[in-house]
Amino acid sequence: MQRAAFPELQGQPRSSRHRKPERPDRILIGLKVATGIAAAGLLTVVVLLISAGVEAPAANRSPTVPKIVPGPGDDAPAATTTPTQLQPPELQSDTQEIAGQPAPTTTSRSPRPTRTQKPPRQPDFEFAVIGERCAKPGTFSITKESEPVMCFRRSPTDEPRWLPVF
Repeated sequence: MQRAAFPELQGQPRSSRHRKPERPDRILIGLKVATGIAAAGLLTVVVLLISAGVEAPAANRSPTVPKIVPGPGDDAPAATTTPTQLQPPELQSDTQEIAGQPAPTTTSRSPRPTRTQKPPRQPDFEFAVIGERCAKPGTFSITKESEPVMCFRRSPTDEPRWLPVF
């Protein structure tokens, strides 16, 4: 009877954290439902795999393979056969002029005229040279070695020059 020693605890309700919640936790219910669905799916897969193993799968059956009859190979003497001439089918048109036309004769082409060799074009773009003067401070360019450079003026009295960016 220890509670008798503390009369203030006898009639007071318990704190809210020890009470049963009025509404069940939705996340907990959702996890239970998802676990049940996953278990049912896994059970279905196992049952399907077991039932499919009873019958012989169709993939293991080999198709009928025709018997290969040995014939003349590369080292066998070649059989002499006369080529048969195929007749073209009759045209289903009003005129049959196309079927009776002779094969076109080959014509020799005239030789191509030779091209005049043009000198190689110089690129419109001039590569910057580090240390040389440039026209407009703040512009960017590249050198022949593909190094980025910037037109920069070191002091207000200096002329702008190409300087490496890195």
